[in-house]
Amino acid sequence: MKKLSALVIALSLPLCVHASDIGSGPVTRIYPQKDNVYFNLANDTCLPSQWVYYYFPTSNPFSSLYQAMLLTSLSTGEKVSAAIPDGACGSTSTEVTYIYIGE
Repeated sequence: MKKLSALVIALSLPLCVHASDIGSGPVTRIYPQKDNVYFNLANDTCLPSQWVYYYFPTSNPFSSLYQAMLLTSLSTGEKVSAAIPDGACGSTSTEVTYIYIGE
C-alpha cells in the first residue's frame, strides 16, 4: 500500500500547484453516480455537510487508484486527504485535484 501511495503522490506532484485546500479524514460514504465518484470524509472542516461531497470523474486517469484508496479508508479507518482548488471549501460539491492516504 505504501508503494501505491508513493506512486500516486509522485505522479500527482505536477498538480500540486493548483491545489491549496486540503480536506482530510476517514471516508464515511462513497457514492458513485454516472460519470463521477462522490465521497465524504469524517470530521471534515472544508466540506462539513454530509450532503456536500468531494468527487472525481471516472475518466480521470487515476480513478481506479482513487477508488482503491477510498475503499481502503472506508474499511480500515485510515485518513484520506483530498486536495482541492484554492477557495473551493464551502457548501457545494467540489472536484478533487488529487487524493492521497495520510495527512
